[in-house]
Amino acid sequence: MLVKKTSFNFLLKHELFKFNLFAKNYHYFLLGWLYNRITIEDHHTFLIKLHTNQFLSYLIKLLKKNQLCFFKYQIIKKKSFVIIKINNHNLTILKNLNFYFPDIFKDFKITNFKKLEFQSFIAGLFINCGYISNPKSNFYHLELKMLNINDQLLKIIISKLKKYGFNFKIMTTNNAKRCYLKKSTLIADFLKFLRAFKTLYAFENKTIAKNFLNNIQKSINLSLANQQKIIKASNQNLILINKIKKGNVFNLLPVKLKTLCQLRILNPDVGYHQLAILMNQKLDLDLNKNDIFLMFKKLKLWKI
Repeated sequence: MLVKKTSFNFLLKHELFKFNLFAKNYHYFLLGWLYNRITIEDHHTFLIKLHTNQFLSYLIKLLKKNQLCFFKYQIIKKKSFVIIKINNHNLTILKNLNFYFPDIFKDFKITNFKKLEFQSFIAGLFINCGYISNPKSNFYHLELKMLNINDQLLKIIISKLKKYGFNFKIMTTNNAKRCYLKKSTLIADFLKFLRAFKTLYAFENKTIAKNFLNNIQKSINLSLANQQKIIKASNQNLILINKIKKGNVFNLLPVKLKTLCQLRILNPDVGYHQLAILMNQKLDLDLNKNDIFLMFKKLKLWKI
């Protein structure tokens, strides 16, 4: 599927390319990117299958840096196929890097990768099969969707990621293993691990803005909910007071209850906490909102 150039996912992958193209461990980046995308055509050539030709120019540059002879490529049904001619020297390079090609090299030793080498490998693997949602969306999500991956290799990758603090959850769908993170803090740390600092900065800015707006909305919703509760309670209080007045027993009320009724009539839009403050000021008492609630309960006994 073509990645939209305006998408957050595209921006991340573009940054990973630009950084790793000139990085010291670009070999490992290439290995991660091409994992499980190579099939043999003959003993001199192999086929690289990509989802899209969007980043094809980066691939060509990386292959040239690895001294691989670029032969030709063709686009078929929106998918790119790159045919590379390899000589024995190139095969030796790939073997020395412990790269795992299905049915080619069965000896992979990712466990021996140093931190910077592993970071480059994971950055390439993210180009290969990674996705990150836009932090402006309703949820945070980052995943590596690996098709037909060797179970042993998956275990090694996940174990090594866990060593660096990334506890990926794993879900199996069809022939794919989907390894994902949902927490924004973990995703931010993972972007830092990939050394995608521009994307990290954008992610954190959008996350902060989103959380700020969410907190404002929650505050507004809470305020509206509290106001609705106050209005509902006030209407019930006023109905009760009117019934007491109609029963001609209002003047018989104790001073506290009569004062409470008068204050409620004068302040129909305040809550029990504010009524307690008004009562304390009026009668020099020490009441709280729970006392006001109990006083209205007593007032119901005077209803006729």
